[in-house]
Amino acid sequence: MIENNQFLPLDPWNGPNATMGGIAAANAQGPFRAVGTIRDWIIGMKVAEVTGRISKAGGRVVKNVTGYDLHKLYTGSIG
Repeated sequence: MIENNQFLPLDPWNGPNATMGGIAAANAQGPFRAVGTIRDWIIGMKVAEVTGRISKAGGRVVKNVTGYDLHKLYTGSIG
């Protein structure tokens, strides 16, 4: 994220060893819960299903999608 000049205001318990995929899968949060969880910050994601199929949910910007918020369903599902 640093390479793209992006910042996520979360501090997961794993610290620097945490990965974006792991944080999203566990809906991990740390002591800064006041800013929300990863579920509140993700607007889109790509998910690898068990069959190997890649599925896309959400979008790149907030106002470009309709339908179900599948990325919120995937977040915290532990895979």
